[in-house]
Amino acid sequence: MGDIRYGMEERGAFSLYVYRDARSVSQISAGIVVLGDSVRTVNPLPRYTLDPGDVAVSVASAQSCTMSTNCFWTVVVESLHKYSWSSGITLDVTVVGGEIVDMPAYCTGVFRPTVITCTIYELAPLASQQFSLITVTGEKAAISKVDVSATVHTLEASEANNVASVQVTNQAAQLKAIGENLTALEAGIKQRVNFSVISNSSSVSYQSLLLGITIEDATIVTPLIIKACTLISFYSASCQLGEFAGVHTASIAFDVNIAAARSVRVLLSVTDMYDTTLSLESYRLLPVVSTDVTGTLRVSNTHVNAGVGIPATAIIENIGSYSAGAAVATFTALPGGFAFLPSGCTTAGDTVSCSLGEIPVGGSAAVTVYFVPARWVSVECDLVMVASIGNIDVNTSNDKDTAHFVVRNPLPRYAVSTMSVLSAGFVTPFAIALQNDGPGWLANGNATVSISQGGVIESLPSACVVSPLAANTLFCWFADAPPSGSSQVLINVKVSRSFRGDITVDVGGTIANRNEYNETLSIT
Repeated sequence: MGDIRYGMEERGAFSLYVYRDARSVSQISAGIVVLGDSVRTVNPLPRYTLDPGDVAVSVASAQSCTMSTNCFWTVVVESLHKYSWSSGITLDVTVVGGEIVDMPAYCTGVFRPTVITCTIYELAPLASQQFSLITVTGEKAAISKVDVSATVHTLEASEANNVASVQVTNQAAQLKAIGENLTALEAGIKQRVNFSVISNSSSVSYQSLLLGITIEDATIVTPLIIKACTLISFYSASCQLGEFAGVHTASIAFDVNIAAARSVRVLLSVTDMYDTTLSLESYRLLPVVSTDVTGTLRVSNTHVNAGVGIPATAIIENIGSYSAGAAVATFTALPGGFAFLPSGCTTAGDTVSCSLGEIPVGGSAAVTVYFVPARWVSVECDLVMVASIGNIDVNTSNDKDTAHFVVRNPLPRYAVSTMSVLSAGFVTPFAIALQNDGPGWLANGNATVSISQGGVIESLPSACVVSPLAANTLFCWFADAPPSGSSQVLINVKVSRSFRGDITVDVGGTIANRNEYNETLSIT
């Protein structure tokens, strides 16, 4: 304040502004220290009682709320005292019957919350501050309600007006966006989804309505040109609906591809030319159904004999959440063939396809064929089965199964034996033997037997037939021969009394690609 000269009546004046920073402080005091050349005087000031402030909150609905649409609320915080400031004001806001979609920056909450906290640092005497909230009313919520509770850091005269609440009765929506029959979507295929905007009011008209559609985890393939639509992103679109006069319905259809997710989220909104949201269907989860089949191949033994059929059973199981249509089990022999095919199976080269029809969720179907390893396979072979369905299989990695076989192959050898000297005019038996020198059973063995002139075949055995081309040539079949075993046919030959020379019996097998032995026996 400067100097005060001695002996003169002079004064200096100043003002103090004191900030009260705790709710528990109700009084303050101060003192004045005068510093002269030789005197220090402390003059205490009286203790002052602080006048507490007072804060009141209120909340109001700017309009009546309508189900499935936005609702607007105004929250007001007001200082009721002429002198005292209020600081550190915290507002706890709770919404019933809806979710908050818009709030001030000084409010905090999770995405689309029902509870938020707002902070106002200070409020001057007789000042007020207000802010707006926008909520989305539940589709079936009969009422909407907002509760506000204030906590003030500084001292208050009364806390009775720190709580406010307002409740409105929700009306049925006059304008509503819906997904038609939108209960579940199928993964992995292009499918059509339909949406409609419905006005059920005969007295209300709307101009330039806009439908916004968002389908998360989906790709919109084509918005059908029923209304003018614009793709905003690969999963959202905006469609012009034009004017609604009275009761009216407009429809939009999309072709979409759904990802192989468990669910997708769909959001529909209708706005007017002023970008005011008139109808909003909150994000709702739609289940995504998908088909996933597994293919299993079962065989009783993997060590088999070449040329001998072994049963192989294909099992197709539906482990997805959607029915599997037109299931097919396809067998491929590498190499080999098939025998005893059941009905519903067709062949194409070394492949057999068997139709199993529709398989419900959690169900399975099976078919059994007989796989015949090729006779010329010397070591091993494979049988491959692949399951397929008419609709989309979201996971094809589990559709295939393979059976690996170790093949035991026979090794045929022919031999001819009889007595060393033939008696003219008498019948002599010739033994035609099929010897199996291999490790596997020899099935369907056969041979061609030729007898030279001078020998006449008598009493033809049942296992042989005479060739239509030559009277002394036979076709003979042998019983199956086990490993290291044999099978034989006896042929009776009568030698003419006037014949001199050799009688020749020649045997040649017709088993393809075997280790072949042609045996010829000549007897004088």
